[in-house]
Amino acid sequence: MKANKLLTILTLSTAWVFPLSGQEAEIDPVSQKAADLEAQVRKLDTSSVEGANALLELVDLYHGNARGFGLVRAGKTFVKTHRDHPRHKEVMLKLLDGQLILSRNEDIVSTSRQFLEFYGKDRAAAQVALYLAEVLERQGKKMDAAKVFEEAWRLSGTKDQKSAYRAVRLFGESGTGGAKECGRLALEMLGKLKGTPALELGDYAFERCHHGNWDRKGAIALGEKLISMNLIRDPKRKAEVHYDVAGHLWGTGQRLNAITHYRKAWDQQKDNEGYLNQLITVHYDSAGKAGQLKPLVDDYKRRHAGKTENVGRALSNLAHSHAREKQLPQAVS
Repeated sequence: MKANKLLTILTLSTAWVFPLSGQEAEIDPVSQKAADLEAQVRKLDTSSVEGANALLELVDLYHGNARGFGLVRAGKTFVKTHRDHPRHKEVMLKLLDGQLILSRNEDIVSTSRQFLEFYGKDRAAAQVALYLAEVLERQGKKMDAAKVFEEAWRLSGTKDQKSAYRAVRLFGESGTGGAKECGRLALEMLGKLKGTPALELGDYAFERCHHGNWDRKGAIALGEKLISMNLIRDPKRKAEVHYDVAGHLWGTGQRLNAITHYRKAWDQQKDNEGYLNQLITVHYDSAGKAGQLKPLVDDYKRRHAGKTENVGRALSNLAHSHAREKQLPQAVS
């Protein structure tokens, strides 16, 4: 079932042909046949074999002749009544065709969900999931739409990258809960991408997880993935990612790893006063050795002598570090 086929097959048309004024209206052959079949269906038990056959003939007639309203009416009856019929799947798809062209969004949602439940392994399932996700997105149901876009991606054998991107974006627009799903899916996708597409996807998901500390673990994993894949070439941006990852590591109690990333952030941007100041602070707060702290403090004094308050705090931290190690001459020097 292709989208362009829907547009050509199911454009709505009138069922009646109106002749020039003064002449009697004539019913066209398709409408006459449909009227005869509708009358036949009304006389039959629709759950019987005869009823099923009449409904199938009616569905095929409406579908083949672009009669959307009749298609939806007959298709619904058949799908509801003949769940075990060999042509049930086919009629569901034709019913969905009609609902899509008529923009019956609630019906599209219902029929699509039923199809995915009954025929989730069918080759048409990926396209049905895509139709469903698009309707949910139009309805403003971002989280639900994201989940179904991801389903469409998986049903396509992870070939439909566009659906996966849309899932990541919509997860990212869905608050705290969505941020976690955004990070999870983006991290999985990064293993299948390279270059600019990978950088843009990973950077977007990283920012959504980092924002408001919505998902610290996701931010750590994505930041480290971006760095390990060498996707970030700009030193300033690389330093920012190291610094943000360090903050999340520190916030989750992983202090040694945090210090490593704080150090790498400063290594990328040696003139950044804030990075060096933070590196000195975390070294001190984690009971780092005075011998490790002193070169950083000396460097800070040399680079940022005008920041007298911060210089004083750095020297105080160094003195306390010496005192913790019972190095009293150095502590008071």
